[in-house]
Amino acid sequence: MSIASLSKLSTVVCMAVFISFGGCKSAKTGQDKASDPIELTEITQEKFGTSAVTAFNKKKSHALVSKVRQDKNAAFASVRFFVFDVSNGEIILEDFITQGKVDWIDNEQIRASIVAGAYQAGTSLGYIFNVETGVKTPIKN
Repeated sequence: MSIASLSKLSTVVCMAVFISFGGCKSAKTGQDKASDPIELTEITQEKFGTSAVTAFNKKKSHALVSKVRQDKNAAFASVRFFVFDVSNGEIILEDFITQGKVDWIDNEQIRASIVAGAYQAGTSLGYIFNVETGVKTPIKN
């Protein structure tokens, strides 16, 4: 075998190894999205600008992103928020609470509650949302 033939063969082998080990980028999979915090940052900035607060559950499987707006005439703040499923790269809940707050209860549940005194008798005090099942459970007074 000549030197020219060996050179061509080594070039072909190197190219095959390069392509086999990810030299070419492929479309994002769900697994890639889970490790891509840029996507959540872009969605957050698009919806809320730079003043949003992001809180992950302990498993880091979901993010609760909120923006508080304090009106001069209101005693309590209003909250716009969304819940982001990190593994699927999608928003699973988006809501607005007037005179309330939103927070994590545990790994699977968030509480969107209206501040006491800011609701009418017989109405819900907010709800608990399960991020795994997508079920909203009203908070009764």
